[in-house]
Amino acid sequence: FHPTPISHIGDFFGIGIYEALLLACAEAYFKWTNISEFYVDCRSHGRNINSNEINLSNTIGWLTVVYPLLITHHENKSILDRLYGIQDIIRHLPMHGITYGLLRYLSLDKAVRERMEKINQPEMTFNYHGQLDNIYDEIKPFSVLQYLITNDKNSAATRSHLINIDAMVVNKRLKLVLGYSKNHHQSQTIESFGNFIIEVLQSFRDELTHV
Repeated sequence: FHPTPISHIGDFFGIGIYEALLLACAEAYFKWTNISEFYVDCRSHGRNINSNEINLSNTIGWLTVVYPLLITHHENKSILDRLYGIQDIIRHLPMHGITYGLLRYLSLDKAVRERMEKINQPEMTFNYHGQLDNIYDEIKPFSVLQYLITNDKNSAATRSHLINIDAMVVNKRLKLVLGYSKNHHQSQTIESFGNFIIEVLQSFRDELTHV
């Protein structure tokens, strides 16, 4: 899914694109489902760990970090207050969320692992890949594929989540990819969700320009 009308999403009052997109997805979900809680697995590459005890210099590829996040709808708060709320949550995550996986899978305390395993798994994932324009010059002679790859997963595999939200900035334009299974959702249903995300982002832009 490629929502091209949005040509630029800058930092809003010191708030990054990641927080703005995450809140936009949450607000769109509220509109789409009329449910006031957005429960999502947030993914990242896992290489932004600031620790003197972990050395990643001799590793390649993704060290995927996944952690669940619950966003509650607060209709009585302004968009700016909601954005600052998301920013505060994200910035106070220990080690950018890696501690969730460490506790769930590597804790030496069996009681902790069992407690973590009982946490319900979200049905959606969110992953902001960043501004890919910045890496074009660094990866030459390679380039970023401009087309979606279909059937990149085994058709017999079990989906871990019903919907995967992937966002990135390519050629200075926001690109959203909503991954789903036709066994669970119709394309019109997912397109409706995507349109809600676009509407929310546009409302952010329009409202914040008058603040």
